[in-house]
Amino acid sequence: MTLGRNLGIPRDVRFSITGHEPGAEGDDYGIASNEAQAAALTQFPRYEVSR
Repeated sequence: MTLGRNLGIPRDVRFSITGHEPGAEGDDYGIASNEAQAAALTQFPRYEVSR
């Protein structure tokens, strides 16, 4: 959540990606679209994982 906030990703998109429940009544109206989530995910850094 902190990295997403630092990247300027809107709160509703961050919550939608992570599966967090909204905290305010107004947050219950609609969810971030798949397109908005995909665009936000491209902003996160890539980590190399060795096997």
